[in-house]
Amino acid sequence: MHQDAAAAATTLPPSERPLSLRRLSAIVILGAVALVGIQLTPKEVFGDNARKFLATEVCSLLIGLALCAWLVIDSGLSRRVRRRISVAYVLIALALVAVFRLDWKGDMEQIAKPRRWVLNVARTIGIDVGDVAPEARTASVALKLDPGEFDSYSFLGPTHDGKFKAAGGKLARDWTAKPPKLLWRVPVGDGWSSFVVVGDYVYTQQQTTDEAFEQVVCLNIRDGKLEWVHSDSPGHNWFLGGHGPRATPAYHDGKLYALGSAGLLNCLDAATGKVLWSRDVVAENNAENPMWGKSSSPLIVKSKIHGDLVVVSVGGKAGRSLVAYSAADGKPVWHGGDDPSGYASPVELTLGGVRQIVIVDFQSVVGHDPETGGVLWSYDRWSSNDPKVPQPIAIDDKRLFISAGYGVGCRMLEITKSGDAWKVDELWKSTKFKPKFMNPIVRDGYAYGLDDGEFLMCVDLNDKAEVKWRSKRGMNYGHGQILLVDDLLIVQSQEGDLALVPARPDKFEELSRITALPDGISWNQPVLVGNKLLVRNDEEAACYELPTE
Repeated sequence: MHQDAAAAATTLPPSERPLSLRRLSAIVILGAVALVGIQLTPKEVFGDNARKFLATEVCSLLIGLALCAWLVIDSGLSRRVRRRISVAYVLIALALVAVFRLDWKGDMEQIAKPRRWVLNVARTIGIDVGDVAPEARTASVALKLDPGEFDSYSFLGPTHDGKFKAAGGKLARDWTAKPPKLLWRVPVGDGWSSFVVVGDYVYTQQQTTDEAFEQVVCLNIRDGKLEWVHSDSPGHNWFLGGHGPRATPAYHDGKLYALGSAGLLNCLDAATGKVLWSRDVVAENNAENPMWGKSSSPLIVKSKIHGDLVVVSVGGKAGRSLVAYSAADGKPVWHGGDDPSGYASPVELTLGGVRQIVIVDFQSVVGHDPETGGVLWSYDRWSSNDPKVPQPIAIDDKRLFISAGYGVGCRMLEITKSGDAWKVDELWKSTKFKPKFMNPIVRDGYAYGLDDGEFLMCVDLNDKAEVKWRSKRGMNYGHGQILLVDDLLIVQSQEGDLALVPARPDKFEELSRITALPDGISWNQPVLVGNKLLVRNDEEAACYELPTE
């Protein structure tokens, strides 16, 4: 009976079969139209990698399923052949699922990674799986920390604004005649942390290969040798923005302060890696962790009343948005604010003649009293459900420049104080300049930065962010980072190139370019120490000696 039904089905004309060639053609054509439509959609709607995912994964999967269905159901092959094809397809699919898992790396970039049991088996039989320091260990002998003139103790360098000084004269502008010298290159784990440098030692955060632990590591700046490593579980995984910690440690008085993605704030002996104290800032402040994890780098503040403080953006409820702990023993000192935490880090600025801590939270920009944590002023007129990544930049005693990607744009605020009352005025706003993952550089009234991961731009802050120039299309800076040395921008592209661009408003000019990090995604902020440039991404770190004139 079943054989008769099957035979009858195969003798049906093509237009009446379950999935005819005509219907298959319609599905493939619709899929192709969808592919073209997604590619033509403005990137602000999906984003580059989101568009790539929708095009190459979703639409391609639908087309592939249609082809498989046609092959099995409507191709005219015998039942035995179709059964074998189906069984083989299922077995191959199960094997792939058992060995690999789909993962995400960066801005919705999809990859396949081996499962943890595969890594364990490979290690057991002696295969190198590129492990990144899976075991925590302290230094066998305490390191001798000799702070130097060009050391970088916190996120965005000595002045917290991405501006650095070079040693040995001005940097050479022609890297063809005088190329940078690679001093060392070492593997690192996932994460978007930058560097802290004290004397001969470099500190950063990462995640282990098997994603079981987040780590703080200490490297020797001379050769990249691993000196010590501190581990905490679990690791952090987020499909939209990649895995691993986001924050950068802060150094003060022989101690290293590091905030992990889950909200664990550690105070470590910078010379040995030993834990001096820890606080779970999420749990104890009734906070919620955002999807991307805690990304705020700690800020060290000198309080007249409480001594040295370590301040972190927590996003807790009941006045616990920003929290300060004693740098010596980790005891809570003060808390203030109510907004959930964003992606940015607190920074110490002087506005209206008053020293204060300014933080870009999820929905607002807030000035806090560094002695009490109390809110001095708040600006919340740029409502958006997207995170604000760039740091606030004080232009002078009154003006504060803030910016964000995801179509939000930039603002110039005027912060003034009359008696005990604070006033916040929005001088102007613009969507011409939208830095997404990077921190702009301000020099002589002009801001330089990467606009939503496409163009390097210069805008006039005294003329409502009027565009002075933008880089040519196809320069491939992507979601990179920049720093300023004298009048030169060092641009690290998302693809791992380093470029030299003069910080001048009259024209765009790329002077030199090298490939510094050939693999991985380079979202990490580079750091200059004298004439040693430290760069890293989610796979490796490197140190280059930059030539001078």
